[in-house]
Amino acid sequence: MSRVGFVLLHYGDVSVTKECIDSILQLETKDMIHIVVVDNDWNKPADKRELLQSLYAGYNNITIIPIMENRGFSYANNQGYQYLKKHYEPQYIVISNNDILFCQKDFLSRLQESHEQEAYAVLAPDIIGRDSGEHQNPIDTKLRTKGQASYTIAMNRICLTLFPIVYPFIRGRFQKKPVNEQHKEILQRVDNIVPCGACLVLSKEFIEQEIKVFYPETQFYYEEYILYYNCQNKGYRIVYDPSIQVIHGDGVATKKKTVTDKGKIKFIMKHTMKSAKIYKKLISTNNSRG
Repeated sequence: MSRVGFVLLHYGDVSVTKECIDSILQLETKDMIHIVVVDNDWNKPADKRELLQSLYAGYNNITIIPIMENRGFSYANNQGYQYLKKHYEPQYIVISNNDILFCQKDFLSRLQESHEQEAYAVLAPDIIGRDSGEHQNPIDTKLRTKGQASYTIAMNRICLTLFPIVYPFIRGRFQKKPVNEQHKEILQRVDNIVPCGACLVLSKEFIEQEIKVFYPETQFYYEEYILYYNCQNKGYRIVYDPSIQVIHGDGVATKKKTVTDKGKIKFIMKHTMKSAKIYKKLISTNNSRG
């Protein structure tokens, strides 16, 4: 069995992270696993962060990496990825939110069998919402264009400027769950999709070549499109394989830390705008070189 590394991005409730780790430790051939928990609760006081460290102090196959500054999703995941790459040389690395559950006992075997069937650089499993039952992969089947990124930037800028006026309308839009045709159950393997960043698998083809998973780094949002764009440019194959399944708690850890609706919506809009700018710059720069 190949060595497999797990990068878990911890934020919020320690019990959520523990449930995720427990599900990994129940997998077959767990002796081939090393888990890196990236503690992204950078704004918590030291005594509050000790609980996570103390829970796994006696585990040789679990490493806790505390993040000490507010750098966001991409940076934190890249830290865990680089640690595993440097110290353990795994043949597969699973990048996962802490509210993912690995319920297939033969999950590791399935990764390898899927790769042997048809080699991939990035694998997107079937991510199923714990409460909704929604199939969350893929999030898209094509890149967002420069024009779409520009529109996102402009609309978020306008809405943030006029936030007190437009808030009732925006709140209604956020509360209304959009119908997404991409989120219907897909029963067969599909190539070249934009994978959901809540859980994805990197094979040795990716690990041996790439220093980071997500680059350029965004704090939140657009990470999947950046990953897809870079993979497309470098000829890396992304595969969605529905035979490999995980359960997603749908952001339960962060929901417990959410303050007001207004604060949450402004946070999403602000970081979506910033990330869209980074994405737009990335594709504009590469297009000018081409």
